[in-house]
Amino acid sequence: RSGFITFMSNVDPKFSTISRRTLTRTILPDLYTKMLHGLKAFCSMATFISLTLDLWTDRRQRVFFALTGMNNINEGYY
Repeated sequence: RSGFITFMSNVDPKFSTISRRTLTRTILPDLYTKMLHGLKAFCSMATFISLTLDLWTDRRQRVFFALTGMNNINEGYY
């Protein structure tokens, strides 16, 4: 931890760390809400949505999940 803080202070002297509490109670929920609203708005403009699901495990039997979505939106979006 101290090595990371030293490194970042050399990269950017204005850098300051945030607490875990701030991250989990403020920043991540706000980011989640913002991303969710953006995704809903983007999907509402789609004429169709195609989803692909992929599941796999690594050698340590950890499960990974990937969901890929593609859509065709109207020309007025851009």
